[in-house]
Amino acid sequence: MTRTTVVLALGVLIAGAEAAGATQQICVYRSPEQWMPREKVEATARGMGYTKFFIQPDGGCWGIYATTPDGARTEILLDPMTGDIVRQGRT
Repeated sequence: MTRTTVVLALGVLIAGAEAAGATQQICVYRSPEQWMPREKVEATARGMGYTKFFIQPDGGCWGIYATTPDGARTEILLDPMTGDIVRQGRT
């Protein structure tokens, strides 16, 4: 193979992984037994004032995907053990 072919092949592999929805590891890995219960995450979301939301694991964190009162979508990632906010922003 020529150098150009190798570079193109690597680019295709990287683009394919991103297109496949590969999730980046954001939180430190912890076994599921160490995670706080989903009910506590739901209580956290309600305590933040969200009424329309769903929760799922994302990148080793608990992900809260909510709609703000003004209709914007937001994502909040929580440390699965402590519940501390790791990342927050509009999507």
